[in-house]
Amino acid sequence: MNLSATMLGLATIASLIVSSAASAIFTRRIMFYACQAMFDAAVKTTLVYFASGAALILAFAAASYAINCALSLYPQSHMLMFEVYFISLSLLWLSLAPLYAMRKYAMVAAIFVAGVAINNALMLAGGQPVESVKAYGLYAASAMAAICLAAYLYLKRGAKGRAKLPMLSSIIKPGLPYAALSLAYFLLLFVDRLIVWLSLIHI
Repeated sequence: MNLSATMLGLATIASLIVSSAASAIFTRRIMFYACQAMFDAAVKTTLVYFASGAALILAFAAASYAINCALSLYPQSHMLMFEVYFISLSLLWLSLAPLYAMRKYAMVAAIFVAGVAINNALMLAGGQPVESVKAYGLYAASAMAAICLAAYLYLKRGAKGRAKLPMLSSIIKPGLPYAALSLAYFLLLFVDRLIVWLSLIHI
């Protein structure tokens, strides 16, 4: 079994599953405010979205690392690779979801092209492992997506009045069914691969 490929695959699947929950809950609310031209509320919801999503991602990363340390499922070097790629990919999906929902396809495409360009530039410069170079490109793309989203919403907000957000529970509860649906979708999509990979673990 190629452990490096396995860890990258697991990181990709885990990032889609974890980030989809936060995206499903908050993106719909951000879209609602943006379509109603309530851009101040959209900005504030976006900040809550990034904070909540980052907390969820870091909590999962810490829990998965602790479980691996307790059960010795994978070597530490490969587990660190999983953590690096899981966090970078999760942040990328988290940052791109609102832009994609708002149909900013050109912006999303430009971010992907910039991420690939950064990867290629770093690989041509040499001196870095391929795995590290790919992770740098993912983190850079995540940062660019977050900056583009924030800049778009702040520019749209202009000088309009300030909005007061409802309680966090009022934002999260309506989105829970969509989060559950997203989780179920990705779990069903990848369950065959998860079964194969997990069956190869010798505890």
